[in-house]
Amino acid sequence: MEHGGASLLARYGFSIVDLVRTLVPEAEFFPWLFQRTPQNFWDDRQNHVRFFKYLGEQEGCREDSEEGWYKLTLKVIQDHGGSTLMQTKYQNSPFLALSSVFPNLSFLPWRFGHSPHRYWEKRENQKQFLNFLYHRLRMRSMDDWYSVSQEDFEKNFGGGLLACYHGSPSQLLRANYPDIEWVPWKFSYTPQLQRYGKEDLLQFLKEVKVKMAIETMNDWYRLSQVQVRELGGQKMIAMFGGLAKVCTDFDYCKPANSVLITSTIGIVVGLS
Repeated sequence: MEHGGASLLARYGFSIVDLVRTLVPEAEFFPWLFQRTPQNFWDDRQNHVRFFKYLGEQEGCREDSEEGWYKLTLKVIQDHGGSTLMQTKYQNSPFLALSSVFPNLSFLPWRFGHSPHRYWEKRENQKQFLNFLYHRLRMRSMDDWYSVSQEDFEKNFGGGLLACYHGSPSQLLRANYPDIEWVPWKFSYTPQLQRYGKEDLLQFLKEVKVKMAIETMNDWYRLSQVQVRELGGQKMIAMFGGLAKVCTDFDYCKPANSVLITSTIGIVVGLS
């Protein structure tokens, strides 16, 4: 425009791409590298395919494998001229774009670092990730979930999902596998604000009764704080005020000759 080319450019609909294609027909131009693409250029899906094939060549991604494409962040795509395409057609989601352009490949949305908006609201998406993590961490049974930490989720692209459950693996698993009787105190990680109910306490006491071979009321006196910690119930007992308070607050925990000693739990409960 500054050099007097306005009237010439107007003959080509003010499209620099159409102008240079006419002037240099033997050359291959990539419209997305110009400051502006032709009007309605991204309405043609074939142009989406052309762009991502070009991008794959530039970034060393293969069309027969998902792995290389996961390194393509939104910024990388924008830097190669795909800003308008991503914003207007794919909600700025690399996962949505690549899944559309390469339907023969099975992309995992969380591998891109950011899942599509509201993706984790669907339970089937949550279960798909849990199945992925189960195999990625080479678990052999559902009990192996007890040893999975918050860091394991974050390192394997599940931090966003875990955030939906306040950072609690136990809450996430309880929601997705309600048929399993999860033992909350067995998890290696529980949030600072994790709350336990009286049902959890009773479940813990039942397990203690079995593991410590408790048969009579007085057998509860030999349960120490160290043993409570080893059995994973320290945080829960502390939430209820400690060993002595548990004994005081729960009538069924009091033998007839109850003497509350803070170094032992002294709990009697009808669990037979």
